[in-house]
Amino acid sequence: MKNDNKILITGGAGYIGSHTLVELDKANHDFIVYDNLSNSSQESLKRVEKIIGKSIEFIQGDIRDKEKLQNLFKNYNIDSVIHFAGLKAVGESVEQPLEYYDNNDGTGVRDYIHVVDLADAHVKAIDYIGSSTLVVPKDGLKSITQESKNTSGSGLQSSLNPLVVNIGTGIGYSVLQMIKAFEQASQKDVPYKIVERRAGDIAKCYADPSFAKEILNWEAKRTIEDMCEDSWRWQSNNPNGYGKN
Repeated sequence: MKNDNKILITGGAGYIGSHTLVELDKANHDFIVYDNLSNSSQESLKRVEKIIGKSIEFIQGDIRDKEKLQNLFKNYNIDSVIHFAGLKAVGESVEQPLEYYDNNDGTGVRDYIHVVDLADAHVKAIDYIGSSTLVVPKDGLKSITQESKNTSGSGLQSSLNPLVVNIGTGIGYSVLQMIKAFEQASQKDVPYKIVERRAGDIAKCYADPSFAKEILNWEAKRTIEDMCEDSWRWQSNNPNGYGKN
């Protein structure tokens, strides 16, 4: 017999994924974490368990393991998926394109955003998908249809076409701006060199989040200063990551 409805979080043991687990719990969502721990640690899940006061269902596995994923969907009643199990280093993606193509659905360069704002956006998206009334955007995009939950309350009566929503602050920050912000947060000088651009980099690329505000009623609340202060605080308290400090 399957368990109650759950949200599957791939890459849920990572930095972004673990923050999202906290926000999902605040919104009373049940979830299960699926992660191969190639770039994460179970220690992050232990810390989340302390924060939310409950145990987390965790399955170690790779998203490329088709059989394991099929068994997971057979054994659990999963009604939504948040996919964080992707590689994201630009230079490395150019040096190892086949590895990135094999692992990801695609890569992209985004503007800087606070991890909690990002997590909250995913919670808003889950709530939107499960809402009884879907908002039709002003431009009347055909990808949105208005549906209502069926009598069993198990989901929408018919499936929706994919909806793409950009998440970001809407502001692009240069590397030098980030350096200055980190210097302010850490009260330390950050050494740097001006060198040639990395392979794969483009001059400017940042999101227009206006659609997220319209559809999800979401917008980023935290500033670049908040991002750097919180990042510095975490790194200061965890100089060796999730290992022994």
